Amino acid sequence: MSLGILETCLGQVIPPPTIERLTVIKNVDCQANSTTCANNPIQPSNFTITIDGNDPIPDEFSGESTGTNVELEPGPYNVTEQGLDPNTPQVCANMAFEAGSDLGNNLFISTNFREDCSGDISAGESLSCNINNVLIDTSPASLTVNKQIFGCDMSQLDVMNCESLPNNSDQ
Repeated sequence: MSLGILETCLGQVIPPPTIERLTVIKNVDCQANSTTCANNPIQPSNFTITIDGNDPIPDEFSGESTGTNVELEPGPYNVTEQGLDPNTPQVCANMAFEAGSDLGNNLFISTNFREDCSGDISAGESLSCNINNVLIDTSPASLTVNKQIFGCDMSQLDVMNCESLPNNSDQ
């Protein structure tokens, strides 16, 4: 009631308080073979997300695929991840898992931060930052080539007679 009197007396409408909200969504996708993916212990919660900005609440948290809402004041912000927690095989500088880890020697992780993971947030704005990690199996591929040999009887020059010969034939 007193707010209505203030608005009437001063002729001003007091704007409601604004909250700038950044929703951070963390996903992990396995694109390796089915056995590797089935045994994959990496989950979004294995990553620590950090928000640099004007008074972010919270400023650090575990990743969640359902998203974590962060409130912050208007201005520049940046979202980073600190990497895997100590209970998960550590990531090398080139993002490859260390040799001998439970995930194997040829499993790499690629990280993609979407465009709203850094920039400026305005008063009352709500943005969404998606961080996607993709596990990729970089094992060398194998290829099996089967060769079929055809032999031709060239004794009759006007007729070509070709027949299938076994792979170990000297013809």
